[in-house]
Amino acid sequence: PRLSSSRVPTGYRMPPSKLFEALHARDAKRVKHLVSKEGCDVNETGAGEQTALHLAAELDNVECVQLLLTHGASVGMQDGQMRTPLLAACVGNCRHAARALIEAGAPLGTGDEDENTPLHWLALHDAVDLAKLALEKGAPLEALNAAVETPLLLAAKHGRTAAVRLLLSEGATIERDSVGSIAPTNKTACHFAMQYGAEGGDAADASAMLVEFLNKSPDVNATDGEKRTALHYAVVNDELLPSVQALLSAGAAVDQKDWAGLTPLHWAAFLGAAKNVRALLAAGAAAQAADHHQRTALHRAAERNDEECLSALLAADGVSVDATDADGLSALHYAARAGGVGCVRALLAAAADRSLPSLAGKTAADLTGSREVHEALRESGAPGLKRARSSSAARLPLPDLASKVYAACATRSVESVLPLCTPSLAAQERPALEALVAQSPPLAVEQMHAASGTSTVAVEHAQGLHLLAFSEEGLLERFCAFARS
Repeated sequence: PRLSSSRVPTGYRMPPSKLFEALHARDAKRVKHLVSKEGCDVNETGAGEQTALHLAAELDNVECVQLLLTHGASVGMQDGQMRTPLLAACVGNCRHAARALIEAGAPLGTGDEDENTPLHWLALHDAVDLAKLALEKGAPLEALNAAVETPLLLAAKHGRTAAVRLLLSEGATIERDSVGSIAPTNKTACHFAMQYGAEGGDAADASAMLVEFLNKSPDVNATDGEKRTALHYAVVNDELLPSVQALLSAGAAVDQKDWAGLTPLHWAAFLGAAKNVRALLAAGAAAQAADHHQRTALHRAAERNDEECLSALLAADGVSVDATDADGLSALHYAARAGGVGCVRALLAAAADRSLPSLAGKTAADLTGSREVHEALRESGAPGLKRARSSSAARLPLPDLASKVYAACATRSVESVLPLCTPSLAAQERPALEALVAQSPPLAVEQMHAASGTSTVAVEHAQGLHLLAFSEEGLLERFCAFARS
């Protein structure tokens, strides 16, 4: 008797049956003889738990598909990847077989192992005629796959403009994909269209899809899982300028910040999209907006050594050429570090302070290995010099550093204070810091006296005196407490 696949011993590889051999050979006459004369089981399974109908569908052999259907082949059996014969045809873009199976009543709501239905695959392949037929036969328009994407969202994600138009005409929703998702991207169709254009897809197709979506009056300020709007994605590619303008005209928030505090202007500047930088500034984008590390778009353009973006930003209203990030670095520091002599010259022409020190006491000249940049920094004035940190310094005067320490103490948590200390002080003086934090009511500072030569602050308070010494990086490196006698 024939050995069924369910009884195959582990490690044993069954030879292909006569029926599967005939299908591989595309021998329709042989297939017909085997199923009609020799009584071959049309629903037997072979490699990958596929039936003969799966194989015929994958080969797009419509003659064999129809023969097998005539002799009772099941249209609903699933293989090891949870694919029905119709799904196998759709995955392989085998359109003749897919049409025959749809017309034969193959299930349209069954998904594969990734929960993609036939309509998902037809949309992905831009197979508009078949997608229309499937919809006429009852294919679910809003089915969700494992990524919680509808066929429309999948089509938008891959730039399938014809499928997008068909699905929209059938009433597909363009809203987000997060319903029921464990880890949602939370993207809308507008997000997907712009992401497609931003990541190397055809910009004209991306813009065409966006026009279709905007005609449905979507929420253009919907944010995805990264807190980005469609505008964040559009601005990274200058070829998407028409989309940027369309989104702005539709009411896109020009200064929306993502999870890292980055606005569309940050993204455009960092990725060198100068046309989009100018469009955003013309729409009122805040050139001085800072991300969570206090970097502005000017920092980003300087970091990338992009003279065109940097020049556009320097010409903007409200830009501060010497704005510093959380490390005390200005755009000039970034440009010097990147070796961008053109950007360095542009910043100096805009009166950037060449002697501005970072929190580590570094000037722009300290951060570059480029001879040209060094020369540019010397061209119209004395070489940049480190400035001693003092109470009159532009970057975090000593009393301000001390105030940060006491503000952290007021939180009543030593964990708020430790990041402001050097590692050695945090380890050695933790008990003293814990005692300071535990004071109730919190210590009230009366006066501070800064000594720039030693980077020390003497702090007078009701109970006595504290001496705080700070490192070059602005961290507390010594703490002494003296009680009033």
